[in-house]
This record gives sequence, structure tokens and C-alpha cells, in this order.
Amino acid sequence: LWTDPHRAGQMLACHLDQTTELASRLDHQIGDIVAWLDNKLDFSGKTVTDLGCGPGHYAEAITRRGGKVTGLDFSINSLAHALRHAEEQGLDITYTQADYLKDALPEDQDIVMLIYGDLCPISPENRHLLMTKIRKALKPGGVFICDIFAPVGFERRTEGQSIEHHPEGGFWAPGDHFVLNASFTWPEIRLALD
Repeated sequence: LWTDPHRAGQMLACHLDQTTELASRLDHQIGDIVAWLDNKLDFSGKTVTDLGCGPGHYAEAITRRGGKVTGLDFSINSLAHALRHAEEQGLDITYTQADYLKDALPEDQDIVMLIYGDLCPISPENRHLLMTKIRKALKPGGVFICDIFAPVGFERRTEGQSIEHHPEGGFWAPGDHFVLNASFTWPEIRLALD
């Protein structure tokens, strides 16, 4: 998804699209979230690592509030956009291509964040690994910020199967292709899989 040029471009387009929340929250929502966090934590002068920073929405908003942000992401495509946009805006943000499950995290951080439910699909073993890395990255008294999806989000999920034909191309491929989808739910543990 993140390394294929076509799909990486499609993901970036979804991140930047202000009509859908498929890949990221809308800009005004991000602004509200960052303002609320700033009120609680005061980003001014603090070192912040944004894991899975994508095109830099949160990194830019935190930098504008005085945070010293390092954004890590696996996608070269998203990082190229983030770097270009930060330069255009005159924002001093460090962006690094990294897999936060495999690569070292910046140390001596006041805040480490993992936003938009990114903790949810990580296996228990990898969650343990990531939490260990985050603890090591944080200063004593540092803060880890993550969000998870509320149960109401799961309640909207349904099981089903579909086959779609995209003769002119689409999200998954540039040319003629079919998309086969199966959705499963396990209500007793609030787990959904597409």
C-alpha cells in the first residue's frame, strides 16, 4: 500500500481530500484536536515525535504551536509532500522515512504520538515492541498520545462480500481490474477485518 507508486499516490490523495475521512481527519478536526492537546500539554518548546505522520497534518499544527516535531513515516510519497508543504509554509519540521516497528525512534522526547487509530491493527506482540520503544524514546515524565476508535464505530460495521469491476482504473490499480472484498466481524471482541 505504501510502496507501490499508484497506491501510494491514491493514499496521499485520500489524506489530502477534505471531503472524506478515509485516510485522515479533516483539517478543522485536526486543528481542534491539536488545540485541545496544546491546552492540556503546552507544545511550546517540547520535542514531539509523530509516528506515522503521513503528509504532516498534525506535525504542522503542532509546530505552529511551538512544538519541535519529528515526523516518521514509511511512505516516501507522503513524506515528500510533507517536506514540500512544510518548506512552503516556512515550518521547521524534521521528517524521516522509517518503520516505527523496525527502526529506532528519536530519543529524549517530551511527547510521542500515534494518531488515527494506528495502534488498533497492530498485533499484540508488535504493540508490546512498540510500547517498549516509545517508553525508551520518552523523557522521564514524557507523554504518549494515541487514539482508538470508539465502540460506536464497530457497531456500524457489517459483514459482506462484494466484487467491483474498475475498467478505467481506480484506487487499487491504474488499469482495468476487479476488487474482491470480504468483510468479517467478531462482535464479542469488537474486531472487524476487511
